[in-house]
Amino acid sequence: MSQEIHFVSHGHCGSIRVQNLIIQTGIASVGDRLSPKVVKKITILGPPAVGKTSLIQRYVNDVFDTDYRSTVGAHVVTKEVQAGDITVVLTIWDLAGQPTSRTLSKSHYLGSGGSLLIFDLTRPETLEELSLWAAELERAVGHIPLILIGNKSDLEYPADSSERMLRMATRLDARYFMTSAKESINVNDAFETLARQMVL
Repeated sequence: MSQEIHFVSHGHCGSIRVQNLIIQTGIASVGDRLSPKVVKKITILGPPAVGKTSLIQRYVNDVFDTDYRSTVGAHVVTKEVQAGDITVVLTIWDLAGQPTSRTLSKSHYLGSGGSLLIFDLTRPETLEELSLWAAELERAVGHIPLILIGNKSDLEYPADSSERMLRMATRLDARYFMTSAKESINVNDAFETLARQMVL
């Protein structure tokens, strides 16, 4: 099921497509047990063309689309995961990556319980841009769990990428993963590590 939610943000009108966003909170059945069920919002941030939407599609639908489409505004999908005995309903906000979107999207950050900060391993400059995204996020919601992702690990990338990622992760107090949306490498681990950090 999908529906359109219209919004006004800083004087700009637009819409958010929400998929499967009928959520019941409370108690979920896990095997023969009952477990708490919570809803957590995560924001997906980073420059354009780093693979944000591809990572979400791989995680939520286990598909990879080779056609690049720039996200306009915000696109929201949901997925349920288990974090220990807790059922977590992730509402995943895919935000536009254009530089102007960092400030226009401030209202979209509100309520975030965690964030994935994504860059393109083949374009080292996109890693440095994440400092600006992280700063805008912290100004909006304070300190929340972060996962740093270097995407497109199936391609050739600079030899010092791991070292540079570690420095950035330390600066941001974040866990980090090298992922490939195309080859489905570390995608589930990244999202589900963040889910656990938000509730455990």
